Amino acid sequence: MNNNTKEVHLTVLSQAPFDSFGDILGRGKEESTNIIGTLGDNMGIGAYKGDGNDVQFTPDSDASAKLKFTTDIDLENKKIEFDCISPQGTTFLRTGEHARAHPTFDSSLNPNSNTLKFSYAGANPIAAAAPDIDVNGKLQFTNEENGNLHIKGALYGDGFPATSAFVHFTKDNTHGVMLGSAPLEAGTSKDTGVFKLGGEGNTKIMDIDLSIKFDKNHLPTHVTNLVNDKTYSVEEWNTLHREKPMLTPSPEVFQCSTSEKVVDNHVTCVQEEDISKGLSAANNSIDTAFIMGGENTKNMEDIQIKQMQTEHTNTFDSIAAGKAFVEDLNLSTDNSNDQGYGIGD
Repeated sequence: MNNNTKEVHLTVLSQAPFDSFGDILGRGKEESTNIIGTLGDNMGIGAYKGDGNDVQFTPDSDASAKLKFTTDIDLENKKIEFDCISPQGTTFLRTGEHARAHPTFDSSLNPNSNTLKFSYAGANPIAAAAPDIDVNGKLQFTNEENGNLHIKGALYGDGFPATSAFVHFTKDNTHGVMLGSAPLEAGTSKDTGVFKLGGEGNTKIMDIDLSIKFDKNHLPTHVTNLVNDKTYSVEEWNTLHREKPMLTPSPEVFQCSTSEKVVDNHVTCVQEEDISKGLSAANNSIDTAFIMGGENTKNMEDIQIKQMQTEHTNTFDSIAAGKAFVEDLNLSTDNSNDQGYGIGD
């Protein structure tokens, strides 16, 4: 009996885990009262509707996302079909304007090695000259002799928005398995994350090295993370991602002193679980709970102070940069300027 996996349905989501984001100048919903305010609205400078503060990393193809990339892979006949859409579109909260991004995307399958390469890029269609959300990846699918499916590869992208990848093995999108989840870059806030969108998104955000086991009906039952050689039920594995925050809680907090480090980006790190232990350790004068910036952080207060300092600095720098840009426009009623200010989708 041939127990090989014949089809894989890959989904990659780019999600903004906030109710609103991108209000770099703190304009809120105030009415425009001068030419600068009017120009700001015309350029799309202000808050945008996000995917929600409660959005989670889950293998849900219908989850709210700024961009959604899919590839249907026929491993038996060496064929693929792929697409990329802006499912919910983008809403500019100041004016209520709504539009959908028009992403560029590509995908290819090497029939000899079953290696998939893909990329997608899409910008906020409302904000003038907005930079792209960029994601690209390479995944190899190998049917093992024991019937497991080995998936190995990596994803690259920007520090914003959050990125998740998962697979299904039937077209009805049931029994999904998370491949990886990349939270926002440390120190990113809801209104400064858009500044992470510059460049081509070549930062590695996810390492993937998994072996998926199936039952007799070829439904996935277990996942072995080959990075740390641990096996989980599919539900346990997906729950690790679902409970993982999309916003990294603190700069460099993942440089943990524990011996059991999880080095890939797609597992809930031991370091995250150790935050409460860090508090307990501090109360007992144990000062090896965290290593942050090369120094032992003895309690949660230190972590929170460093996080606040970083966020305040980033927010100040971002707002200052935005205001400086508006001032550099040197606006007047009879002066036209075609420069744009990008707010990422």
